[in-house]
Amino acid sequence: MTQNHWTENSEVIFLPQYLGVKLEDVKYAAFALSGNTYVKIESAPDKQVKITFTPRDGEIPPGLSGLFHSTLEDESLRSRVADNNRCVIEHVIELGLKDDGQPNGIPEDNLNAEQQKELERLIAEVEAEIKKESESSDDPLGVLKTWEEVHGHGRTDGHDQE
Repeated sequence: MTQNHWTENSEVIFLPQYLGVKLEDVKYAAFALSGNTYVKIESAPDKQVKITFTPRDGEIPPGLSGLFHSTLEDESLRSRVADNNRCVIEHVIELGLKDDGQPNGIPEDNLNAEQQKELERLIAEVEAEIKKESESSDDPLGVLKTWEEVHGHGRTDGHDQE
């Protein structure tokens, strides 16, 4: 299946279009191995890609060919997964950047009076529990205190944020 040729000086002539991988995947795989080697990628005749691995310490790392192929398979899989999930990733980013004035979670507009009251009760219960735990713990350095507990509410430079 491999359509490449390794030379003795760690050059590989690579035909990415015949292996079903993208040139970008070849680039990422080659540069992932640049810890032990210098990597140079060049175009070669007949739409080939020439990748030259030059050892940093004078010795060719053992198993470089197998490592390159394994890394290329990993990068190709990563690329396919990212391509397949691109619409999901974009949607999640859109939701994260969306500013509708509501905190993340359940919008308060959709809660009836009983649900709103229950939500406020639960929030108060959690806050009381947190306060109780923070008061009862041994914290002589004040590491567990929040910014507000240490510095008071608002900013100390006179520019309160709202």
